[in-house]
Amino acid sequence: MSVIAEFTADGSAFAVGRALAVTGGATVDLERVVPVEDGPFPYCRVHGESDPAVFADALAASPAVESVAHLPDDDDGDRFRVAWAAAAVDDLVDALVEHDGQVLSASARNGHWRLRLRFPTTALLADFKRAVAAADVELDIGRVYTTDETPDPNFGLTATQFDALVTAVETGYFRVPREISTVDLGALLGISDQAVSERIRRGVETLTRNALDVTDRPSEGAY
Repeated sequence: MSVIAEFTADGSAFAVGRALAVTGGATVDLERVVPVEDGPFPYCRVHGESDPAVFADALAASPAVESVAHLPDDDDGDRFRVAWAAAAVDDLVDALVEHDGQVLSASARNGHWRLRLRFPTTALLADFKRAVAAADVELDIGRVYTTDETPDPNFGLTATQFDALVTAVETGYFRVPREISTVDLGALLGISDQAVSERIRRGVETLTRNALDVTDRPSEGAY
């Protein structure tokens, strides 16, 4: 039975965190965050960054990064494709791979990271904790639970998605008739009306998938 553990960490404690430093209240979320052989965490999304080009230049200057590509899209925030250098695979990433760990979610604000990690067994989680402690990587552990126990109360939502959905519910966005426009909702959240729509859409999809345990349907003709 797999086990899930929640950790917090200072971004200075690991190479990826140091590279993805954001300031001024901006947040960063890692996407497709299972460790992979061709480099950890190839995509990230940054919210609230006033100048994405400046962020991309600073990220590219990190010794842990080989290249950065800004990928404009219609979703919330700015998405980046990062090709990591060998220096990104530090003691933390090594310990994750060695102990079969998966990063279910990872987000940061003002250098403070929240990580939700899954391990196949409690023994592997314990070994992982010993490995990072021996490497002087400071991780503060929070909740630990098995996959059969109560799931993440935020259902995998990022902090910005959670905030948008809660604000939308509280202000009557989902009521019929609707009691607030996306323009006014955006003003409350400090983002554009288009960003509101995309943040809510992404949040509702994440909430539905995790709450109802929805998986992608196979395409036609698949066996």
